[in-house]
Amino acid sequence: MAETFVYYKEGSNKDIPVVLLHGTGGTESDLTTIADFLFPDSPQIGIRGRLLENGYTRYFTHDENGGFDLKSLDVETNWLMDEIASQITSRNLKTERAVIIGYSNGANIAINAWLKGRNPIKNGVLFHPMLIEENPMDVSLSNLNLWMSFGTQDSFVSSDNFDRLLAELSGAKIKVFRNEQPHAISEAELLSAQSWAIDLLK
Repeated sequence: MAETFVYYKEGSNKDIPVVLLHGTGGTESDLTTIADFLFPDSPQIGIRGRLLENGYTRYFTHDENGGFDLKSLDVETNWLMDEIASQITSRNLKTERAVIIGYSNGANIAINAWLKGRNPIKNGVLFHPMLIEENPMDVSLSNLNLWMSFGTQDSFVSSDNFDRLLAELSGAKIKVFRNEQPHAISEAELLSAQSWAIDLLK
């Protein structure tokens, strides 16, 4: 496996550390500007996906038929959750009000961890997530608080997939932002996420 790359930025609000999970081809520091905008006083921990697929960094990969490699997803979900816990603990931060900011591939692996009861963080800002695997487990999500975005022109995430994702996350508190846009983060999304973040910071 590749070396683990971690970005860390100190912050005064140690009660709400932010974990950054990038999209395909990203790095551990890709989402720092967004974190600065949404949670300006929070410590930031960015963790790079340790896999490479066609030269692009990812948290999990596709199989030879072009579908998602569920074994890769399972193995890397366990690794990432262990790495997040280690980073938070080693820096004397807390998980109670921590937030994950995830985009695309990073958002997807965070959701997989929640659906399988492996993610200790209970707040998330998720840009353009999709459902990767139907959840066979009965996991309570009543303590989960999410903001999620969907673009009606998104060529990667269909409306049907996003609706099935919402059904899988039944029981969680979810604020959904739908906008006429592709699979890219827009100013309108950021403003909506900021409104959600302000409530979390109260």
